[in-house]
Amino acid sequence: MRLLLEVGGEWGVPARVCLSGTGLSLSDVDRTDLFIEAEQAIRAIRNLAEATGDPPGLGAAVGVRLKLSSLGAWGILLSSCRTIADVIRVGPRYYELSENFLRPSLEYRAGAVVLMYADDEVPEDIRGFVIERDLAYNVTSVQSLVGASTPLHMTARLPTERTAALAALLPGFEIEAHSVCNAIHLPDWVLQQRLISGDDETHRRCLAHCDELIETLHSRDSVANRVRAVLDRSTTPLLGLDQVAREFHIDARTLRRWLVEEATSYRELADEVCARRAIELLEAPGGTVRQAAHYLGYASVASFTRAFRRWTGKTPAAWTKEHESVPTVRFGQRRVRTR
Repeated sequence: MRLLLEVGGEWGVPARVCLSGTGLSLSDVDRTDLFIEAEQAIRAIRNLAEATGDPPGLGAAVGVRLKLSSLGAWGILLSSCRTIADVIRVGPRYYELSENFLRPSLEYRAGAVVLMYADDEVPEDIRGFVIERDLAYNVTSVQSLVGASTPLHMTARLPTERTAALAALLPGFEIEAHSVCNAIHLPDWVLQQRLISGDDETHRRCLAHCDELIETLHSRDSVANRVRAVLDRSTTPLLGLDQVAREFHIDARTLRRWLVEEATSYRELADEVCARRAIELLEAPGGTVRQAAHYLGYASVASFTRAFRRWTGKTPAAWTKEHESVPTVRFGQRRVRTR
């Protein structure tokens, strides 16, 4: 997400525009403990595409900046593999932990290994952007592992102008446009190539960590997360406990009990959502404490300040002062003209 905001900044699109409707603040973007849901990422991509007109090469500009070292546990897992065959075996298994929206699969053909990337689950309006982005970062990741001298061939379900823009950012790669599939073709002799970064102990630990992350990811459809989703969609002031319970066709007592079983409460979840909205309002250009208090439905600045201190441990003024000197996304460093 951070790299998408950087590219947006270079096109003159403020981060708040890219993040609009995602429920994410600038503070959230750099959190290492936060899972960004697919719906949030899709919304951010749509915002950037709409603000720029989605020119060819926009997705690729994000993709070429993604490196294995910046892809968290998934990147470390691949880098710690002993051979390229191991990379190809475990990569697709844990792809949910990567930035991929394209669904990977593997084919062995005469003298070649083909990494396939299906785009049928990607919304049509952002499909071109996503294909560019995912192919760009996957092929650069593969190249970083197999070496620059290894011949790689790509095919893409992209029109000529998007393929040309992708190729311009990936010099030296042969890319076939208007293909029936998105794929990276490697010679099969690379499979037994050993990785300098391979480390069995690191790989073993990373496998265990990735298994835990996948389990966490798959268990996120909890009652608490469903309540968060309802509160995120609601206007200000937030829906009350009774209203949220009606969304699930249960009574408030049952919902309260279910949340207790997950070691949380409606109050905690509502505070979480309100705190995120308050921070978004304070981060907005020209945002003031008074405006945030009014928008969130507080009768006075004093009552909002007390609530904000309860959420964050700081007053709004102290929080703003602490964060105003922290660099976020630099805008306007380079503006690309599209017309």
